[in-house]
Amino acid sequence: MSNKPTLLEKEKSANTLLTIFMVLAAVSGFSSYFLGGNDLWQQWGWLLHVAVSIALSVQFVPYLMTHVQRTLAFRRWALVSSGSVMVMAVLLLILTGGVLIYFGQTQQTAWLLDFHVVGAFSFVGLILLHLFLHSFKSSIKNNKRIKEKFISYESSLLKRVVGALLMVSAMLLVLAASFHYLRPPYSTSAAVPDYEYSYENHPFRPSQTETWHNEFVDLKQIAISEDCSGCHQQIADEWMSSIHRHAASDKTYVTNVSLLAEKSGIAATRYCEGCHACGGRLIDGVGDAAGIGR
Repeated sequence: MSNKPTLLEKEKSANTLLTIFMVLAAVSGFSSYFLGGNDLWQQWGWLLHVAVSIALSVQFVPYLMTHVQRTLAFRRWALVSSGSVMVMAVLLLILTGGVLIYFGQTQQTAWLLDFHVVGAFSFVGLILLHLFLHSFKSSIKNNKRIKEKFISYESSLLKRVVGALLMVSAMLLVLAASFHYLRPPYSTSAAVPDYEYSYENHPFRPSQTETWHNEFVDLKQIAISEDCSGCHQQIADEWMSSIHRHAASDKTYVTNVSLLAEKSGIAATRYCEGCHACGGRLIDGVGDAAGIGR
């Protein structure tokens, strides 16, 4: 007697992993997208979504081949149609997701992320439709229990999916918390010794510069122009070729802000730096450290 697994056994095995990856990809993707923001937790969510989606793409191929071989002789056109559309939706998600992973999200391709999200919602709807049609057709043919209608699903599938979801969520929580609490804290103090607070207790006055915590910002938290251009290429190109790029290095500005420092003190130059060198003003008071606006 041969111990070679049947097509149904192969499909059950592939289907378990596929379903687990699918649920993890949906939960991580939708939660990261709709929660908004750009904090540490969301970044870990995106990282999980990318990893799980790649695994899902790889697992989808053997499942599809086995499923098609097993159901090729069936003549249920509604199921065949919904299944075919669902496959095209998966391929579309893989294509758009792969482009986003490789090239990243830019200002010009922001529509691609929205298209990917709409495709994900459509895919979920197609899955529900496909399962409903399968259940409906099976009910017409016989009165077997619902769990017997989906013969390619293992009886313990729900427990495994919930267990995997809880385990991955716990791992993600531990990793994110460890990274958050173990990394060196960001500096919120001025780089200049004896920094002058000449205008009450505000580090940036008399300029109108503000931060949410009313403190300096660590250099590691500030993106440089090249980082911005990764998403905002057109705006970056316009800025790079504009006079505004030289707002802190223009000779006229440097001469005038230097004269202001000599006459009224270095703290007075912050009024100018709030617009001409706002980045330097935010980062540890480097404008004061340099002696002129930057």
